[in-house]
Amino acid sequence: MIQFMGKTFSWLLALAIFIGSCSEKEDTPVGNLELTIKGRFGQSPLVMGKEYDFFDGSKIYFTRSEFFLSRIKLRTPSGKIVSLSSNVRFVNLQDHHFNVENAEKGFTLIFDKIEAGNYDRFSFGIGVPPELNTKTPKDFPTTNPLSDGIHYWSGWNSYIFSKTEGSISNGAQHELFAYHSGFNDAYEEQYFDQNIVIEEGKTTKLVMEFDHKALFGDLSNYIDIYKDPVIHEGKDFMSVFMAYFRSALRIQ
Repeated sequence: MIQFMGKTFSWLLALAIFIGSCSEKEDTPVGNLELTIKGRFGQSPLVMGKEYDFFDGSKIYFTRSEFFLSRIKLRTPSGKIVSLSSNVRFVNLQDHHFNVENAEKGFTLIFDKIEAGNYDRFSFGIGVPPELNTKTPKDFPTTNPLSDGIHYWSGWNSYIFSKTEGSISNGAQHELFAYHSGFNDAYEEQYFDQNIVIEEGKTTKLVMEFDHKALFGDLSNYIDIYKDPVIHEGKDFMSVFMAYFRSALRIQ
């Protein structure tokens, strides 16, 4: 009987400790982060179908701008990494930036239940990380953006990390362009050292601008769209484009 009561007491003590630890976790102060992505072309808001002046004087407009964000994280000053989402997030500007008002408002992603505190770095990857890029759409539930076959190219055995499409013309020449990225080699994480404070019960707002002019380089060194209107499987060209892609993103 004494032995039985001892075992019962030990079991009850373990249960109390477990419940207490759960209660402590539930009591951890949390807040939210709102990431707003604003498409731009230089100093102007990006509106799909609207013409802008390219570096060489040509007129350029966009019909598609979309990409995956993954491994989205915050870092504390002590070096602790906090993941904001276990899933990739899909950013689709073409169905949102169809007028100036929407472009100025931006495309918003919400991350909730983040431990309150101070953070000094915001980071993410453009595309699908290697451990997920080995999978195919059938491996994911329909609620996951990776379940949509339109984002996967079986010929590449890879997800399509980003799509940038549109048209450019200088009067004498007219070209449709389609820059799609993929393959593990094109995946790279980007980080911004930024003071970010998450407060209990509140939503912290972060704005990221995506400059579609800088996406092609700068006045001294830019992509000749007429010469290379499509990314096929040329990884060298894709690497150049994705380097411009990452540099075209900035946090306000």
